[in-house]
Amino acid sequence: MTVGAITLLLEDNETLRKLPRDFADTSERAADARKKLLQRLEGELKARATIEEELPGELAP
Repeated sequence: MTVGAITLLLEDNETLRKLPRDFADTSERAADARKKLLQRLEGELKARATIEEELPGELAP
């Protein structure tokens, strides 16, 4: 599972870089689109935090 978690984190890096750029590309009038992007970013960050919290325990001897 450790390799899978690390792979997931590496793949997730691009998503976490892309979502703020997508947000910046929207206008203030695109409130619904911005809200959806922020909700997705929140979900991605929560998932990443969970994986990162569990990962050190898997790497310990």
